[in-house]
Amino acid sequence: MKRLTQISLPGFGQLPLVCILAATLTACGGGTTTGEADGESGGGDSDSQSLIGGENEEIDTDNDGLFDFEEALIGTDPLLPDTDNDGVTDDAEDSDNDGVANLTEILAGTDPAVADNPDTDTGGEDTQTADRCDDFNSDTPEWADNCWLHEGGTYATSSYTRGVQRILWCQGFDNDQDLNTFADGIFGSNTDQAVRDFQDANDIRIDGVVGPQTWGKLFEKLTLISNDGAFDVHTIDGPNCDSSTAQFYQEVEGGIELKGWKMAEFPGSTNLIDFGANP
Repeated sequence: MKRLTQISLPGFGQLPLVCILAATLTACGGGTTTGEADGESGGGDSDSQSLIGGENEEIDTDNDGLFDFEEALIGTDPLLPDTDNDGVTDDAEDSDNDGVANLTEILAGTDPAVADNPDTDTGGEDTQTADRCDDFNSDTPEWADNCWLHEGGTYATSSYTRGVQRILWCQGFDNDQDLNTFADGIFGSNTDQAVRDFQDANDIRIDGVVGPQTWGKLFEKLTLISNDGAFDVHTIDGPNCDSSTAQFYQEVEGGIELKGWKMAEFPGSTNLIDFGANP
């Protein structure tokens, strides 16, 4: 008989991955259902709903961003927002630190204990993980190509984080802090909460991870205001910011080709910061 992959997650200890996946349908060792749970509100058929609480499935008792039935899938405690008390809430737990939350991997059939799984959020394309950044200085025009960011990740302290923080601050997700205090380039608990609030306000899955979809929504908050010959100059929309103040610069090569992004050292500054590891 082929040996099943063993993984270790909060609440499961060492269990075969197939048992964890089977939790969407039945407890390991007994019972069957006819549908497949998809992890979304209202997902699955009547049998699977009976397993996860039926009409009460959209309940998040500990308010950690996971429904109680989702916590059952990954073995976390629906009464505790941080089951293993490691400072990372259950919905953001990423056992292999590859930028994809455990629940997302389990629902996609990938192993949350092994990094570099296919990026299930982008249709199985090459993975960009918290430990890898294809374009270290963001030398492509697409913001979704930037690094994965989350609290505790490899690029948690970076100018990527500072850029995200600046947009969040302009949008009003600032936790009542001034810009310099909030946008310090360090992805800590305040930034984690601000990202979650931003995701909630923009109908993105709330996981505290700045991946391709969140990067894309952040970019939508920029407005082109001018071109100085070498750069397209962008401001940030939002209640906390002056709509005419330069915040980000996109290089324009030959007057046509859009290249990489840089950030104003401070709002309105012509001194520029490359996106990269150092804020």
